[in-house]
Amino acid sequence: MAIRTVVFLSQLKPGGEQQLTHVLPIEFPSEALSKIEAIKRVTICQGSGLFAAVVEYDGDFEKVFAEYISSSSIQAFHFKIHSLFEA
Repeated sequence: MAIRTVVFLSQLKPGGEQQLTHVLPIEFPSEALSKIEAIKRVTICQGSGLFAAVVEYDGDFEKVFAEYISSSSIQAFHFKIHSLFEA
């Protein structure tokens, strides 16, 4: 199967970009993501009040996403950063 790409794009709250710059290097769940075999690469981009996660994966999106959201480390990361984003 070919490598596929999905982009998650979110609007940051005012001041969120600066806070995220400090949080990402410490809290980003790299180890948990590396355990999801289908995920080949994750690229994080931020600027102009936007946050983008570009995820390259191989396989069925629904299966990969189910593994992603079932990870307690990834859930904890999302809980820590959710307040930085617009609803």
